[in-house]
Amino acid sequence: MNLKIDREKILNYLAIIISSAAILFFSIIDHLVFIDISLSLFYLLPIFFASWYGKKQFSYFLVLLSTIGSFIGEFQVKHHVYLLIVLWNTLVRLIVFFTIAYLISSLKTAYEKEKVLSRIDPLTGIANRRFFIELLRSESIRSVRYGHFLTLAYFDLDNFKQVNDRQGHDLGDKLLRFIAQTVKQQIRETDTVARLGGDEFALLLPETNYEAGQFVLSRLQQQLRTSIEAYFPSVSLSIGAVTFQNFPDSTDKMLEVADSLMYRVKQNGKNNLEHQIFATGNTKTDRNISSLAKN
Repeated sequence: MNLKIDREKILNYLAIIISSAAILFFSIIDHLVFIDISLSLFYLLPIFFASWYGKKQFSYFLVLLSTIGSFIGEFQVKHHVYLLIVLWNTLVRLIVFFTIAYLISSLKTAYEKEKVLSRIDPLTGIANRRFFIELLRSESIRSVRYGHFLTLAYFDLDNFKQVNDRQGHDLGDKLLRFIAQTVKQQIRETDTVARLGGDEFALLLPETNYEAGQFVLSRLQQQLRTSIEAYFPSVSLSIGAVTFQNFPDSTDKMLEVADSLMYRVKQNGKNNLEHQIFATGNTKTDRNISSLAKN
């Protein structure tokens, strides 16, 4: 998240510097060239760049700056022509520049909004399955590169179907939203919780070893158990978690291992946490994990 914010700030600063320098450069050229030619097309380049990578207000400022620069350049060449003609050309240029800046800024806003919506589960407001798998893949690659641990948890609501059947889907949706927001409030900014579908959730804890992961998950389970039991006594939480020291070949296998541990909890009475370590070289642990992945 911080890297994304820093990248956006850098792009914004670059847009301000590059676009301002380009407008100044074209204004000087426009002032020096005494031939009656229009440089309006060149002014559009920095306006386009600023509208896409910078803030909307700054792009409008560049529109005004470009219009003034082109006006000065044209007035210098056409001082013998009626001032009204130059002013009319300037007004047309202002409208065209402003329209293009507005359209590009609106297009960028719509693009960013669509990009966010494609990563968010519409019911709960947390990450969806596709975005979670993307993050899991990138975090696993980073963990391998720097030798970090990574903990992955897969949890499912026990007896959730009873809530939908007996109390209605609206109440079931409220419960899912409550679970999602409660988990989100209990984790770090660098962690990610996602709804994978139905009443299944996943939690990604980067740079988290077994002990730290066990502490976080136990606390989270207790918090959710206490909150849920007050309103839905029949609903509980089954959690399967894996801390990876070494990593399997794909993110699908990582999810498969965590999912298998979660189903083991369900088979053994539900409402519990099963947490293991996946580490190549640990024969006993590897055998347990391999057997889980085959079930």
